[in-house]
Amino acid sequence: MKSCHFQREVIMYTDKAKKLADTAVQEQATGSAVLAAKHMLEATKLMHMAKEKKVRALKVRALAERLNSQVLPSYKQAVDIAGLHASFSGLQTSQQRHRLLRKKT
Repeated sequence: MKSCHFQREVIMYTDKAKKLADTAVQEQATGSAVLAAKHMLEATKLMHMAKEKKVRALKVRALAERLNSQVLPSYKQAVDIAGLHASFSGLQTSQQRHRLLRKKT
């Protein structure tokens, strides 16, 4: 599912962001302020991307739920009507054939 794909990406981005943030904290503690700032900025960007992916996943899910509740029932109804039409047409053909056979005898 597409939504599942987005969910995996959100987890991936979040995990990577947490690792970068942890690295940045360690770098800050050892006096590497510039590198720490760089890694923290990357972590922030990844968290933002994860948030965007989550929003997109929720939209995909909402669309899927709307399709399931609105479109699919209409499709099923159309299939049922087509089946009834085919049955009725078959019945009419059968009745016409029966009448023709009766006329010949």
